[in-house]
Order: sequence, then structure tokens, then C-alpha cells
Amino acid sequence: GPLRKARPIGYGERMRLPALACLLPAVVVTAACPEDPPAGFLPAAFPEGFAWGTAIAQWQAEGDEGEAGPIDSNWSRWAAMNKVKGEQQNPRGNGFHTDYQGDIQRAADLGLRDFRLSLDWARVEPQPGVFDDAELTHFEAVLDAIRAAGMEPVLTLYHWTVPPWVQSPDPDSAEGVVDRIATKDAAVVDDFEGFVREVIPRVKDRVDTYTVLNEPLTMVVVGYIDGRFPPGATLAIERATDFGINLMRMHARAFDVIKELDDIDADGDGAPSSVGVTMTANDVYPEN
Repeated sequence: GPLRKARPIGYGERMRLPALACLLPAVVVTAACPEDPPAGFLPAAFPEGFAWGTAIAQWQAEGDEGEAGPIDSNWSRWAAMNKVKGEQQNPRGNGFHTDYQGDIQRAADLGLRDFRLSLDWARVEPQPGVFDDAELTHFEAVLDAIRAAGMEPVLTLYHWTVPPWVQSPDPDSAEGVVDRIATKDAAVVDDFEGFVREVIPRVKDRVDTYTVLNEPLTMVVVGYIDGRFPPGATLAIERATDFGINLMRMHARAFDVIKELDDIDADGDGAPSSVGVTMTANDVYPEN
């Protein structure tokens, strides 16, 4: 994981919540705990300095709501095609774009130390080489609110949502289906570098921990093998492979750019930046 001093718990790690609750301070847990845990329960403990935090993704939490109107992205078009489960739409997410102060305070009230969030490429660069200063300024305010609440921001640079000129699943759009990542052409790596170079100078005095990609294998499998995410390809093994290779190149390029441009130790731990990747953690059991 990307955190410096701790490894976050993935949803695939089986935490026995009743037993875990018995290890928490009494001021938090009021339920009575047995002296001896029931059979089958294992004790759980966390190292000193473990980084408790929370995480959101920008499109999930903010939807298409932007400073100057709706944000166009691969996921907004996927929703418009009624491809989201239950034909759900996502104009505002849970309202975080407008109500971020309250949500950040709720996280702080839980005693959390880290607040992970993403900045969508689609918001920052809606057209090639055209950057939205208002969206970047808004994001700076969100980072300021996180730090003012006593938490450290952890920034994800690619949490599945990209501009339509990078990927668009909509065959009825003016430009048709676009997919510049699932290709043997690596030009999209240069494009991603341009986005990262625009972002880092705006956030480096507030952010020290970066996770470039969110769940790259999820994007590969669900976008190109079973078709539930944009671009909606099914068993497209060659495209999935090309997509994954370009993701690796994008991660490597972003790593270099962050190390080059982030020269401010925002959290005072002696390092201007820590750069990682967020992976899934799934339990897989044999059939027999």
C-alpha cells in the first residue's frame, strides 16, 4: 500500500468485527465483551502508529457536479448509456463537491488520521491541453479543509474516471467510441504526464502521499474481460493486455514527475513525497 507507516486493511481481509470491537477503547465500544472469545475468533491488533483513515473517489462522491456545470467523462457517458447497475445516474454523487466541509469534519470526528481522495483527469483537462483552473482551485480548498481538520490527504491521480478524449464508450457521441489506453500506441502516457505536471505544483505544499492508480487490475478485468465498466469490452484479451501495459507506463511516468516536482515536505516526516499504488485484496478459495 502507499502509506508510509502502515498497511491499510483491504476488504478482502476477514476482520471478525465482534472480536475487533472487544479490543477497542471502552469509550468507543459500549457492548459487553466476553472474557474468552468464542471458538473460531482470532485476536486482532494493530501496530503503534497505524494510520486509520477513510477513502473516497471523486466521481463516486461528486458525480458530474463541477464548478461551471456538469463534468463530461467516460463514466458520465457510461451512466447516460444506462450501463450503471439499475440504470442509476450520478449527477451529484453524495454531494461532496458542495458539502465537503461537513463530510471532512465527520471523518475528523471519527479520530481518523488520513483522508484519501482522488482528482479526476476529466475535471482538470476536459480537452487536450486545456486545463480548468476553477476545478484546481476548488480542489485546493478541499485539501486545505482536510489539513485544517487535522488529517493528512492521500491523493489518487487515476481513480477510473478519464476525459472522453482519452476514453469514451458511447458509439452515438460525436467522436464515437474512443480508447487511447488499450492500444499499443503509448502516446497517452505523454498525455497523462501533462495532467500530472499540471496538478503537482498546485498540491505539493498540501500532499505528501500519492497513490497513482486505483485498482489497476480491476480496470483491466471489469473493463475488458466482463464488460461491466467502461469501455464495456468482453473477453478482449489483447486490448486488456495493452491497457495494462499502458497503465504501468503511466504509473512509472507519474512517479518520476512527482519525485521531480514535489519538493515540499508537507507533513514534516522528512520526505517530500511517498508514491504507491492501490491494489485490491480478495479472498480466493479453491473449489475442492
